[in-house]
Amino acid sequence: MARFIVLILFLFMVEHSSYAASEKTNPIKDGWSQGVPLRQLVPSYMGDNLEMAIIPTPKYAEYANRFLTVLPGLVILPNKYDHPATLRELSKLEFSSQKPVVAGSYQENPDLKFLVIIGNENRNPLAKKFLSQMDASLTVAETKELGPEGYRLIVSKDAKGRVVILLAGNQPAGDFWAVQSLKQLLVTHKDKRYVLGASIKDWPSFRARGSKGMRNYLPQYKDNFSWGGSSKTFIQNFGWHVPYYAPGGSLDCSDKNIDQLAEKFKKDFNAGARAFGIKFDDVGIGMTNETKKRFTSYGKAICYFMHELDKRAKKLDPQCRLYYLPQCYGARDGGDLAKQILAAGGLPKDTTLCWTGPSVFSKVLAPKAMKHYMDSFGLGANKGLIYDNIARGGDYFPIMREGRSQKLVNHLDGVFSENSTRLNRITRCDQNWNPEAYDPQRALKLACREVSDRNPKRYKAIFAFVSYYEENRQVPFGLSRVKKIELLKNVNKKLTVLLANLKTVVPAKNAMLKDVTKAVNVRLQKFEKLASAGYREAKATRTKTAPVLDGKLDDACWKTAKEITNFVVWDQEKWQSLRPKMASPVPANQQTFVRILFDDKNLYLAVRCLSDVPGAFKTTKEDGSPYWWAKKKNKHPDTGGIWHGPCIEFFITPGKNPMNYYQFVASVSGLRYDSYSGQPAAVWNSGWITKTNVQAKEWTLEVSIPLKSIQVDKIEKGNVWGMNICRNKPGHQMWTFVWSPKGFHTPGDFGTLSFE
Repeated sequence: MARFIVLILFLFMVEHSSYAASEKTNPIKDGWSQGVPLRQLVPSYMGDNLEMAIIPTPKYAEYANRFLTVLPGLVILPNKYDHPATLRELSKLEFSSQKPVVAGSYQENPDLKFLVIIGNENRNPLAKKFLSQMDASLTVAETKELGPEGYRLIVSKDAKGRVVILLAGNQPAGDFWAVQSLKQLLVTHKDKRYVLGASIKDWPSFRARGSKGMRNYLPQYKDNFSWGGSSKTFIQNFGWHVPYYAPGGSLDCSDKNIDQLAEKFKKDFNAGARAFGIKFDDVGIGMTNETKKRFTSYGKAICYFMHELDKRAKKLDPQCRLYYLPQCYGARDGGDLAKQILAAGGLPKDTTLCWTGPSVFSKVLAPKAMKHYMDSFGLGANKGLIYDNIARGGDYFPIMREGRSQKLVNHLDGVFSENSTRLNRITRCDQNWNPEAYDPQRALKLACREVSDRNPKRYKAIFAFVSYYEENRQVPFGLSRVKKIELLKNVNKKLTVLLANLKTVVPAKNAMLKDVTKAVNVRLQKFEKLASAGYREAKATRTKTAPVLDGKLDDACWKTAKEITNFVVWDQEKWQSLRPKMASPVPANQQTFVRILFDDKNLYLAVRCLSDVPGAFKTTKEDGSPYWWAKKKNKHPDTGGIWHGPCIEFFITPGKNPMNYYQFVASVSGLRYDSYSGQPAAVWNSGWITKTNVQAKEWTLEVSIPLKSIQVDKIEKGNVWGMNICRNKPGHQMWTFVWSPKGFHTPGDFGTLSFE
């Protein structure tokens, strides 16, 4: 019995000593032990303990379940510190009534119970002392891993019982981002302030994280990049701004024009910009008469133009560089333009590319496609920028995790988004800082938390609305038109109820509420149009005899296929100003007729495009030269930009996932473009065949698409695919007729193609 008692005591001592030893190795956690319990101050209203989580998601973070009291204290800076942005942000937090002091003049004061230490151990000796005491010093390799924007954030009590907040950036930018994280750990309860205990080691994956334009609140979520817009906010907050210039479609390589453009650089340079965007998207490949006489090709002209601009930028500062956004900005590669540029000696060596890709609305960004595009311009040693159009038009949906590979950082400086809502921008900040840990649902919850100002009732109303909106934004694939419209009616009723509830808890002037209200109103208006002409249904007919592809549509088999027509004017909200506002879809004044056949190997299309204007489909000017969109730019079968001229775009979703869709574009001049949303366009080719026939008041098209190229083994009777057909008129690319009037790249809203 005595031996048994001794054994028990021994085991207890071993267990106790192990526990004590373990605790000694975690002095940071020791400092949390006497704080105020988390749930005493913050209720659980998000369901998964995210109420105090930091967004964007840190690389490594451990949160206490206790708060420490914020007391009058002192801010201690490195000995040499003059970084207004960080000092400004700290002053807003009002941790001290006196000015910050530098480490060299700091004297221990037993009455001080609250310290804020800025800078890492290499910059502030007090940080080094604190980290050593907390057994949290970093190795040389760990410090290097943090990079120029990385930081340590520790909130704990030290051995003297003082609350210490360490904001330890490798450089001042890291200090600034640490302060942004700290803001999210603070709460006020009954006129007292508290800070959550935490231990964080964090750094960004992408060095450029931002959007087109800018918003003042974005640095709060570590957004540091602005393409266009105002430079002031970003540059002051350790970000960088790329002002862009659009030289136009007719390239002017005169010294006068280049000097005038470079002169504009100075204003942005003096405001802090060191990178300049040269933007050629959405314009033709053309040259002024003077430039044509000087250069034998556009490639030589653009090389001269970019090199001369680069020289002038380098005179401002050797660190200045150019970002080139070429005409083929959404193409699978640079095609003939890239070849001309390489043949002419290439772009300036430190130039990088900005583009959307591999297609204009890329749900997938594949590293292989990124590398392919940079290599095609001879710039593979540099990192590019992706101008991401996914949320174009104010979409609430956060970027999908699928397709945003961690390996993108090997080929991109960053991904910046189109203009969108606050919810979307905040979720993008989360993904661009730490794509490795990005979780769309988590990011959406945190974004809803932020726009609700952490008010539980407001959060629940916002999240309920947004979640339902996103879950039902796309109508389920494969339903009949009647069922789609019935479902849409029920969804709209529920959204109206949720919106009414939202308005009871969110202030009327709240910007987010205005966004939500607009989204619902647009959806309800579109429903009226969809109910009358949307969610179209078409039939494809099996044929025993394949048509002879010559573009003439005179094969007997075409007469067995049902005709698809009644195209309407595409009413995209962004382009509403270009035409009268329409309460319902307006029939196209120049109709299009389509027939579809299939056999065991191919899908066939016959298209007839009418015009009431003789010669509307000419591909050459009066002098006999081709329009730029009609030029055979290269031997590659796919050519971007052809939608600026007369062409047909055919979209299909043959698989079970409607988000994976195929796009085929055939122009009146015989040019083609194809892309697949689920695979990099740089490595995918369908092997499709097209033939055209142009007459005075119409042009006709025959198409054959191999089933194996669209991952279809065989079409069975009764199969249903999603489909849309769009016809672009001469002139502006957005003067378009469509079969199903919801837009181009929204497969959940395509019509249906049934096989009989």
